[in-house]
Amino acid sequence: MVKIFYYKRRTRKLRKKAGLPELYDKDDLPDPVFDPNYVHVLTDKQQNQLHHRESLMHDNALLIFFLILRAKKVHEVPNVVSSSWDGNA
Repeated sequence: MVKIFYYKRRTRKLRKKAGLPELYDKDDLPDPVFDPNYVHVLTDKQQNQLHHRESLMHDNALLIFFLILRAKKVHEVPNVVSSSWDGNA
């Protein structure tokens, strides 16, 4: 997470120094793989490291998401009240 923040901040500074406009979404770094009009400000090595860290972060987020879903399924409370119950016990 620290590396992603570092490259995000570095990208912002380098874009400002080069006179490039700010990014549309300052919380999202464009990926040159998906955006052919992206202006490179990071070196190839830095861009590869950033992409690698983002991929790891994405994989971890998916794993946590599926673990939470699985835990919720295990702890679901079955419906123990029958539909014929009228509430007059």
